[in-house]
Formats: sequence, structure tokens, C-alpha cells
Amino acid sequence: MSIRNKIFIFIAFIIISISLFVISLMYSSEKALIESNFEKTNQKNREFLISTLQKNLLINKEEVINNILDMTLNNTNIKYIKIFFENYLFTKEALIKNSIYPHYSNWKISDVSVDARVGYINIEPNNYYKLSNSINFNSKEPLSLKFFLYKDDKTLNAISKLHFFYEKAREGFDLKSIDENLISSSNIYFFDRKLGRIEYLLDESVLEKKLLKLYDNYLLYSIIAIFLMIIIIYLIYYYFSKSVTLKNVIMFKEYLKEVLDTNMSNKPMEKSGDANIDESIDLLSKILKKYSAVLSELNINKDILERKVFTDDLTGLPNQKVFELDLKNMFILASSGYIGLIKLDCLGSFTKDNGSAL
Repeated sequence: MSIRNKIFIFIAFIIISISLFVISLMYSSEKALIESNFEKTNQKNREFLISTLQKNLLINKEEVINNILDMTLNNTNIKYIKIFFENYLFTKEALIKNSIYPHYSNWKISDVSVDARVGYINIEPNNYYKLSNSINFNSKEPLSLKFFLYKDDKTLNAISKLHFFYEKAREGFDLKSIDENLISSSNIYFFDRKLGRIEYLLDESVLEKKLLKLYDNYLLYSIIAIFLMIIIIYLIYYYFSKSVTLKNVIMFKEYLKEVLDTNMSNKPMEKSGDANIDESIDLLSKILKKYSAVLSELNINKDILERKVFTDDLTGLPNQKVFELDLKNMFILASSGYIGLIKLDCLGSFTKDNGSAL
């Protein structure tokens, strides 16, 4: 793998890593926002529920309280509610509205009593009533109270039933499956006195669905983003690689042309950055070096052969073969010239002693 390819792979890895890091930051930010909004919504719903119950628990109208709980279960993230009374307080209005005389609110009441086995009734400041309960009192059962209604000269015996325990859940919710560790609670106060406690269970599946949808969306975005980045990086690499390769091919062609123009002389070429091109240039340089060495050797051998064939060993002058070739050329070219003869006495003994190449 060439250095250029390694650099491109490294750059692609860095770009994809940074992109994934940015996407993960965006996902974490949006996830935190969804969780925060979920908590804020639950806080508002909880505060509204408590404030609404505070106004109605003392009146103790079962139908109204059940409607409040049903509305909460159907329109909020709360899927289970339970209300405990710790101070069993109630009002004159609660006694009248839960009796068979709900419209006698302008009548006065007296002698409010309860079965002695469950406790006794005290009148609190501000004309509120309180049950001081015994151990026999079962808060999950309705409490029956007797009292007198009177106005002018009229007196009526009345019985009222008050409820001090409420438990509601969404349809299909199994009460046996409640995990006590997941239950949240809030106190309900009447002025400075603690009236009771509300326990509730949030439907976390709503948040889980939103987070799962967010995760799926970001996973899809990540795949698409990575796919597009790979395509873009590949196109850039392809264009750059093609451009560089074309440049290297042109450089290699110019190098070969220069080598041919300089009679195959070996000249160094700058590195192209492409491993294959540089390796080809190195191989060509080695071939040229070998060619130059062989050519030099051939030239030397040629000179040696010419001297042996056309030169007299004794005098170093051109011999008879050169004379014959020159004479032929003169006839072929119709050249004019002169021929000189030198006669040597005792040529036989001279050539015998000195050679016969004259």
C-alpha cells in the first residue's frame, strides 16, 4: 500500500471519527433534553394533582376525587396512584354532601359521632373535624358518621360515609407487579398540618419509547452520514489519485523522452510520491546503467578490433586493408588522388623479422 493511500485512509478515519463524535454529542444533548422535559412535565403534573387534591380531600367527595385520579391517569405519565390519610380531617361540607341531604349546606350540624370501636370525633380550630382513630379502624373501608342537621325548629338525623383511602391504576395495570423501589411519594398538607401522603408510579415506557425512537433516528442518521462521507472521500480520493497518477505518467513520459534525446544516458528523476512509479523509475535507471556499461564495453572492443584489423602492429600506421578500402572508395566516388610507392630492400628478411602485416 502506497504512502498516499495510507494518508487518505488515515484522513478518512479522522473525518469519520470526528463526525461520529459530533453525532454522539448531539444525541446525548437531545437525550438529556428529552429526559429533562419528561421530568419537568411530571413535576407540573404532580404539583397540579396535589394542589387539586388539597382542595377536595377535606370535602371528601368520592366521585370528585376519583374523577381527578382518572383524569390524572389518562392525561399524564402517572399510571398508578394511592392516597393515604395520616390525619383524618373533614369538614361540615363533607358531612352534608356525602349524606342523603347534599343540598342542605345552609343547615347547621351537631353531635357528630362515630362507632366507638373505631374512635371518636374532635372539633378542630376553624370548625374542622378530626377522627381520633383506634387500632380497630380500617382506613380502606368507608367511615360511617352520624350527626344532626337543624335549622330553625327543624331537626334531621343524617348519616354520612367518608373515604380515607384511594387507589387507582390504569386499565390493564397489574397491581401485583408493583415494584416498591420505583414508587415515588409526596406529602399533602392542609395549612401547616400534614393531611396525608400520595404515592404514585410513573410510566417510564413513555420515556423509553421516545429515547428508543431517538436512538433509532440517530443510528439511521449516522449510517447515512458515514455512507455519504465514504462516497465523498472516495470521489475526492479518486479525483486526486487520478490527477496525481496522470501527473506522474506525464513526468515519466518526459523522463523517457529526455533519456532517448540524450542517447540513453542515465539521469536522476525526482520522486513522484507514487511507490509504483518510483519503483519503475528505479528499475529503468538500473537498466540504463547496465546498458551504458555494455555500450562502453562494446565501444572499447570496437576500437580494439579496428586497431587490430586496420593498423600495422609494427609501425602503428594503416595497413594494406586500409589502402585497399581507400582505393575502392576513390574508384567508387571517382575521386582524384595520388599513389606513392616505397620500395624496401631485403623486404623478405625484414618482414620475417618484423612481421608480414605491411
